[in-house]
Amino acid sequence: MKTNLKSTQDLLVTKTNELASANAFLSATDDASIADACQELETLSNEIFQFAAQLSERLIFDRSVRASSFSDELGQLLGRPLCDLLLNVDAECLGLAVQVSIQTVFSIICNDVISSWCLFRPVFSNDLKTLYQIFHRQSPNRIAGTWRSLTRTHISQAAPFARVQSSLVERFTSTLAEVLDLAGWSKAPLDMRNTVLADCKLRITVICSAALKLNKMLGEQITSVDLETYHIRGGEAFDRSLMHDMFEENLGEKGCMVLGTTNLGIKQRERRGDEVIEVGLVQPKVVLLATFQN
Repeated sequence: MKTNLKSTQDLLVTKTNELASANAFLSATDDASIADACQELETLSNEIFQFAAQLSERLIFDRSVRASSFSDELGQLLGRPLCDLLLNVDAECLGLAVQVSIQTVFSIICNDVISSWCLFRPVFSNDLKTLYQIFHRQSPNRIAGTWRSLTRTHISQAAPFARVQSSLVERFTSTLAEVLDLAGWSKAPLDMRNTVLADCKLRITVICSAALKLNKMLGEQITSVDLETYHIRGGEAFDRSLMHDMFEENLGEKGCMVLGTTNLGIKQRERRGDEVIEVGLVQPKVVLLATFQN
């Protein structure tokens, strides 16, 4: 009798602990809000804008020695229309073209950083994203979000923050140099190039930190809903219901070509019944070809 009672008590303690763990899993509270995420995204966009505007005004470009081609990676980031614009735009519009090009490539790289599950192994990150999408379609939002948070927290601890940030800064800097060379900065004196790029790294580090903060916020700290940043690819048709014209010049008639995204948008993904619904919370800002044509 005593043996049976002891076994029953042990089983009760085990089940109680399991229920407590399950309750903690299901009732986890967000460490950040949707408003926090939207505010942080605005801060990131402002940092990118200020950096791009100040740098494009500071540098002098020589159109006679501009690059005649660009790498596949830059072509994928900027898009063909914006690359062609940098190569062929009139001198009076060159500064603006450089500014929006920097904003576009930085925004797209930041989007990759924010959405990554594993910054030091991109292939692994894509596999986890696919797995999570399947899991999210079959599970309540809170359960899926908590699983995402626990998984990404565990993965983020596998790589030192300093190493990840240093690698990202180098990626931003090398891409920036290619954009500037495409605009006609390739023959600047070597000491000047080194000084400018070294100064840029200080500002780029701030931008990287903001992107990494959003990666943690959206991936680990918010579990009740799924939030994703996104951008509009160059070459797509402008649609005022889905995006904003950066310069608000009312040039963006529906169907006008988008050159690139200067400010990322943010959307909420939520499971309702058997479907996953997407709702835009902050629309991305884009620059249009019509801006330069006019």
